[in-house]
Amino acid sequence: MEINRELTAHIAALSGIRLAEAELDQMTRDLRSVIGYMDTLEALDIASVAPMSHVQERVNYTREDAVRPSIPRGDVLVNAARKTDEYVVTPKTFG
Repeated sequence: MEINRELTAHIAALSGIRLAEAELDQMTRDLRSVIGYMDTLEALDIASVAPMSHVQERVNYTREDAVRPSIPRGDVLVNAARKTDEYVVTPKTFG
């Protein structure tokens, strides 16, 4: 695909981007470079590479559930903007 000034201007217009003349020249060079790199990647033989959904092979990194002591109620209430004797008071979410 030939990337020229007209195509770059068209892409910029579709994207809602205004480019000055100097920026248009630079963007045309940048697009040529990116498309050229994509052509290089397309030429690679990846037939023997298995498809994958993630870069790293991680399964599940959740911890086991374990009963642990909670934060003392007084420590939680000390940071609350509004509170009663035992609870944090929050604004109503339903009328």
